[in-house]
Amino acid sequence: MDSFLIVERSVFPYIRIKPMRMSDGCIFVRPLSIDDKIDYCHLLSDPRVSGSLKGEIRPGSGVRLLSDCSIEELYEKFEYSLENQIEQTPCVFGVGLLDADKLIGSIGSYEIDADRIGLSYWLGAPFQGQGYGTKLLNLYRGSSLQHFKRRQLLADVASDNVASINVLKKTGFREVADTRSSDLTPLPGRRIFEWMLRNSRQKG
Repeated sequence: MDSFLIVERSVFPYIRIKPMRMSDGCIFVRPLSIDDKIDYCHLLSDPRVSGSLKGEIRPGSGVRLLSDCSIEELYEKFEYSLENQIEQTPCVFGVGLLDADKLIGSIGSYEIDADRIGLSYWLGAPFQGQGYGTKLLNLYRGSSLQHFKRRQLLADVASDNVASINVLKKTGFREVADTRSSDLTPLPGRRIFEWMLRNSRQKG
């Protein structure tokens, strides 16, 4: 099954001074810590997750695919990110199940401009297709905009990622054609969706 992967500018954590924590009684979102390294990197190393990142690599960028990285390299990247915590986006948070206190993926945002932030998230392969993606976006969308003091959340998704597109539509995102940003102009085979705080009236 295709992973629930939406624009993944960075899958490794940059921690803000005021970290975000939230829960809906089933799943939680919280800052990542060094204790998450093994679970996080092993979920990310699964080809069903890391392999879907290939659409995010621009031709000629020289960036290696995560699916080409060893688990030791993923550990190093994770540790480096935590050791070099800075006040900037992208901000990446851990996602887990409350009843098992178990990490199942991550979600994060990156700055676009004064009004908008981008959305990225992925769930480990064993946790896909169980409704967690819908719960996660319902929990994160409005709170993230309030946290980052932005009004609009944008998601860039592969056109053939039917699972993610369905989750976006189910949680109130709508497809847009004009993003006013060359940085987010869809590549061939990709689509962009938005969710706006002013239209939400605190849904979710």
